[in-house]
Amino acid sequence: MDRIMKGINHTIELSTTFKLARGFNMGICEFLNDDVFRSEDLEID
Repeated sequence: MDRIMKGINHTIELSTTFKLARGFNMGICEFLNDDVFRSEDLEID
């Protein structure tokens, strides 16, 4: 998580997303159902 937040890692695996959701005691759908993941707000190269 530290490497992601510091910008060292620019991408993550799907398994990391599941682990983050689990760490927040959330299901993956609940985790991804946040405005921060709206497609118009994402910076995609």
